[in-house]
Amino acid sequence: MEFVRPYPEELVQKYRKTWMGITLIEAFDRTCDITPEKVAVVEGEKRTTFAQLREKARKTAFIFLEMGIKTGAPVLFQIPNSLEALYVYLALDMIGAVPVLCLPRHGQRELERFTTLTGAATWIGSSNWGKIDYIAMVGAVREKVPSLQNLIVVQDDAPEGFISLQPLVNQEELDSSSVDLLKAYRPGPDDVLHLAPTGGTTGIPKLVPKSHNAQLSRAFYWARSAERGPEDIFLVAAPISHDAPQITSMAFLAMFGGTLVFCPSLRAEDILHHLEKEKITYCFMVPTILSDIANMEGLEEYKFSPNLKIGTGGAWAPPDLIRTICKRIPCTFFNTYGMTEGPGFMTRSTDSIDIIATTVGRPQCPYDAFKIVDDEDKEVPRGEEGELVGQGPCVVSGYYKSEEEDKLAFTPDGFFRTGDIGKLDSAGNLIVTGRKKDLIKRGAETIIPFEIEELISEHPAVQQTAVVGMPDERLGERICAYVQPISGSALAFEELIDFLKEKGASKLLLPERLEIMDAFPLTAMQKINKQALREDIAQKVTKKKK
Repeated sequence: MEFVRPYPEELVQKYRKTWMGITLIEAFDRTCDITPEKVAVVEGEKRTTFAQLREKARKTAFIFLEMGIKTGAPVLFQIPNSLEALYVYLALDMIGAVPVLCLPRHGQRELERFTTLTGAATWIGSSNWGKIDYIAMVGAVREKVPSLQNLIVVQDDAPEGFISLQPLVNQEELDSSSVDLLKAYRPGPDDVLHLAPTGGTTGIPKLVPKSHNAQLSRAFYWARSAERGPEDIFLVAAPISHDAPQITSMAFLAMFGGTLVFCPSLRAEDILHHLEKEKITYCFMVPTILSDIANMEGLEEYKFSPNLKIGTGGAWAPPDLIRTICKRIPCTFFNTYGMTEGPGFMTRSTDSIDIIATTVGRPQCPYDAFKIVDDEDKEVPRGEEGELVGQGPCVVSGYYKSEEEDKLAFTPDGFFRTGDIGKLDSAGNLIVTGRKKDLIKRGAETIIPFEIEELISEHPAVQQTAVVGMPDERLGERICAYVQPISGSALAFEELIDFLKEKGASKLLLPERLEIMDAFPLTAMQKINKQALREDIAQKVTKKKK
């Protein structure tokens, strides 16, 4: 794919020994051929087999070809968790198109950025999700970015200017010759499977090109480390466009043939109900949900599968929380660390509770190489803190259309900079101690301060602004905006929020606290001292609790 940085040839030769060497669609076809009548997806009371899922995906693939979607074309993919999300994603991969994974909560600003960056001509999504009106939002994007022409609604009747996909899928007919025709459009293992959003090392939104080889390899080694297999029943609660669900559900489904069960909400009661009803054997939950479950009354009354495995990641999980979950729910627990760019660590079932609660384990892929380095990129002795950097068959080669970002994102010897600070214990388990990147971790969401600051600075009353994370017991961090108004001006919190909404900011970008400053603390380089601001808001939050 154009604008994708290739792996150096010497690494390609090395990685071919550990890559899967197949595409996601090839893996999916093999699974469908082996177990066509097995249930692949559970959504409410509806059960869909692998044969039925493949048939819908193939019909949809032909519809996309008839619409003129070409091999290699980027397509904005914004479908909340549903059967449609699975077969549309598979259909795009069948014709070699490249889904641009947009989260359900992404708003107009994010969609405009991704459309402009990729030149995407097609958006596929739902008409609404919760209180979000996608029709109005995407229509506004098309007005600002004319390259976006095809707007496709997957489940509902489409208004004027949109295309309704479901009736077309129901009308499409397949035969053996049409199935053979699809094979001509299939991508290769080195081609891009999808583009995934991330903050990047500078905090500016980026897209990560995930090749079939890198994505399937990561899913394979992750599944083996978590001792998962074809009999697993996996509960999907987080948006499937997130990196972790992509690996743990979509790629896993294709490669291993387990069953996915969609949970319609992130409420603890709903998740527990599905765990019990569907006899779930694996569930990945962010620490905020784990915390909600750990504090529930009557938790011991639920009857779970004796083979239940629970994984957590996406944010730091307090050791006491992990110990509480393991005491209250009979399960095998996995503590994990990962990021869209590929690095992944995980504890193992044979680890002690102390290792599971206080570390994120060892690399999921034994062929990925990691080290801890100082500010001069020199490896530090084991046990000392530094930045985690990595390289390997599961780690990306670079960002999409981001040559300048790539110069900052990799060390001189080609290791990816995670931006996270940590140390390795004597057994090689990773202990994450902090972050080097200027990002906010709110629950499982990574918030990019630069985006919010850019929007706030457009307010006519704002002279300077800085956005930092403030401590929060449940979510880890929330968003705090520091603002220095122009002399003689004032700014209220509600006024700021209304302004940001008018600018198209999604809920992900809305500050949850406003601090007004007469002047900002500065570093020796005369830059805003964000560390001082983080310390300031931490003290204020702590003082309020007392």
